[in-house]
Amino acid sequence: MHSGTRSGLLASMWRGMAAPGLVCLVAALCAAGCERPPLADDLSEARRAMREGDAATAQRYLERCLRSATDPDRRWEAWNELLGTARAGGQEDWLADSLEVMLMEYESDPVRSREILFRLAETSEKAGRLERAEMYWGRCLEQADLDPESKATVLRRRAALNNRLRRFEAARADWRACLALPLPGALRAECLFELADGAAARDLPGEAERYAREVLESEEADPALKSRAGFIVGDIQEQREQFAEALATFQSIRDAYPNPLAVDVRIEYLKKKVKNKR
Repeated sequence: MHSGTRSGLLASMWRGMAAPGLVCLVAALCAAGCERPPLADDLSEARRAMREGDAATAQRYLERCLRSATDPDRRWEAWNELLGTARAGGQEDWLADSLEVMLMEYESDPVRSREILFRLAETSEKAGRLERAEMYWGRCLEQADLDPESKATVLRRRAALNNRLRRFEAARADWRACLALPLPGALRAECLFELADGAAARDLPGEAERYAREVLESEEADPALKSRAGFIVGDIQEQREQFAEALATFQSIRDAYPNPLAVDVRIEYLKKKVKNKR
């Protein structure tokens, strides 16, 4: 079967079927079928096909592996090789569908299911399945023994996604939850900046400036991040017609800012405003 046809079939089956249909899909990948070579041969042939740039043939060998293999470690290896072929081909929808089926198989394995959930959340975002991505990020947060830095990563990803979905209060809640975690100073500064940036985008200058100034005061924040926080502060000062203060702020961040030419434009503009105000 052509890889595009197979991709469409798997995607349509997943989206349209109830629980019995899912069982059939899992059975299609897991149950024994016709006579076939040993798994090791299939994996070798799949890898050879990938080296030759033939992802469709590699997928066929790997799907055959999953219909015959029973060893959990062998199956895990075959699954990951299969996902690699989908990723190499840019098949984000097919990749997301496959990860969802994979999650069903490994749901009772806490270590592997956690890894699948993280990959599934990221892949769902890339595939444009934003509602499902938001749900999977939430499930990542439910994982036991998630360390503070990993939890912060998930909270920030979900916050950014909710921001895209215009769920601003949900995004703000996740960023604030990030600040409540025991984090290294540099990571805490990143959470603060995202809060400041989100508040600035929603035209909440007081809140934006407060968080941005916390970034500027951080001893551990990256210089480039501080410069971006300074840009927020300078922009707010300019809006308040505090032109001299805004000019000083932009001059102070110019060398560290990722796009110094953008800062130069603001500096030249503010020099004229300061001069005219005298």
